[in-house]
Amino acid sequence: GNTFFCGGMSKEEKEKRAAELRKNVAMTEHLADLDDLLKKLQTSADLGLSTSTAVKHFEQFGKNELTPPPKTPWYIKFINEMTGFFSLLLWGAGIACFVSYALIPDAENLYLGVVLFCVVWITGCFSYLQNRKSDNMMNEFKAMRPPRVKVIREGSKMLVDSSVVTIGDLVLLEQGDLVPADLRVVDCSPNMCVDNSSLTGESEPQKRKSECTHDEVLETANLCFFGTQVPEGS
Repeated sequence: GNTFFCGGMSKEEKEKRAAELRKNVAMTEHLADLDDLLKKLQTSADLGLSTSTAVKHFEQFGKNELTPPPKTPWYIKFINEMTGFFSLLLWGAGIACFVSYALIPDAENLYLGVVLFCVVWITGCFSYLQNRKSDNMMNEFKAMRPPRVKVIREGSKMLVDSSVVTIGDLVLLEQGDLVPADLRVVDCSPNMCVDNSSLTGESEPQKRKSECTHDEVLETANLCFFGTQVPEGS
């Protein structure tokens, strides 16, 4: 199938995740007339980009890869979790309990101080571990990118590194391929579908076609998204 680069949950969980994704996805390429879009991207549905245009787009838009967020040392993140506003209140209350116990020995103050300290420590550790999982998602997404991609440039098929795929490239996808970027479908076989489970949680592969079927980016059938897989068709 020809596409070009344009940019296991419950039903309630799927809808919630899809709503969150829609907030972060701003694409209109699926709505645009194909001829107008090809002209705008200086490409062709048959020949793909020219070599000079591909070089120009690569220099303008950079590598086809996710930009990692600035790295913060793990110990700074851990300290931040332990010193949030609510955590500081609990630390303060715990210290006050220990001071009170020192002035007037009362086992209840001692127990309460220990409990408050334990609550802050446990919740801080849990929050840190949860955020650490989120940080690891960037590496997981990198693993979803195929190392090599088939593209058509100046009418010739070629294999290129997925990092140099650029806006306007005509990408060839076959059964079993990983989608290297957000793509608009130009032409595909009748049985082409994509596995969006890693993105939306949908367990069933979704049919693709060249026509726009919905205004919503995640609902239309003429888009394929980075990191998804083509289990059938081309």
